[in-house]
Parts: sequence; structure tokens; C-alpha cells
Amino acid sequence: MNLEERITLHRRMAEGYHDAYKMQDERGDAVYSEDWKFADDAIYSSQYFSGGKDVPIAKMMKSTGKDMHQGAKLEAKVYSDVLPDWKPVDFICFPSDIGFSMQTRFEGHTKDGTKMTFHALDYVLTNEEGLITRWETFVDGEEFGPLAELVLRVRGPFSDMTDYWRALYDRFKELGLE
Repeated sequence: MNLEERITLHRRMAEGYHDAYKMQDERGDAVYSEDWKFADDAIYSSQYFSGGKDVPIAKMMKSTGKDMHQGAKLEAKVYSDVLPDWKPVDFICFPSDIGFSMQTRFEGHTKDGTKMTFHALDYVLTNEEGLITRWETFVDGEEFGPLAELVLRVRGPFSDMTDYWRALYDRFKELGLE
């Protein structure tokens, strides 16, 4: 890939993330763009969602038989059940030759009208083939914590990524979304 192709790919990836959640109502679930592909040694990390630990995300998805689309779908269903209009309301991305960064503000209202919001900052690096090698997410625990407590019935930060996904799946079952 030349420089222009890489930057175009990175913009599509960032916008595909945004669209996955923005268009979830119209599509019936959250679906990442097909450009989201991981290198075999890809790492995910987040102080809030993985306790700052590097998670071998590609290996984890392979061992569980799950992919990004299934995770996004589960997350969108749970958040949208508690916050029916939950979606990104502000988004900006910065594609480059090595990956992209993006800032997303998600917002939604409870059934009684209470507004909940949080910002996510993501940094995604790719290799020469455009496969994700590292993805880091940052959220402010003071901002996201009350939302997590409402939606998941547990407030992070989570000690590892498994704890977040377990809380999400438990809440999915509790809400009868299966």
C-alpha cells in the first residue's frame, strides 16, 4: 500500500467504528467495517477495560470463536436497552500512515430522561498490510464509571478485559436480550 492508500484505509476504519454504533438502530446491530482486521499478534490495552494489561486480542478472538462484530453487537444491545438512544454524538478522527486516533463522545438517555455521556479516545496502529497490531482505548473513569454502574451494574476500572466482557454478558442475560 502506498501512503495515500494507507491513510484512506485508516480513515475508513475510524469512520467504520463510528458508523457501527451510529447506525446500529438502522442495521439492527453494531457492525464494524470489513476493514477492521487484526494481525495474529495484535494487542488491545486500556487502563479502564483491561486494567492496563496488554491483551492478545487476535488470539483471544480465535480461542473463543468470537469476532469484533459479535462483541460490538453485544455491547450495543446492552447499552441501548438501558439507554435507548445511546450512540456517538461527536466524532473526530486523525488518520496517518501508521494508524489513526479517534475521539468519540457517546451519549444516551435513560428511560426516565437522565442524560449519560462519556468520551473515548482510541489509538490504533497497523502494519504494512493494514492489519491492526495495537489498539488502545482511554476513558475517564469518573465520567464512564457512573454509566458503567448503570448499564452493567458494576463500576470499573476492570482488572482485566475478561471482567468487563463477563459483566457485559451477565447484564445481557439479566436483561433477557438472548
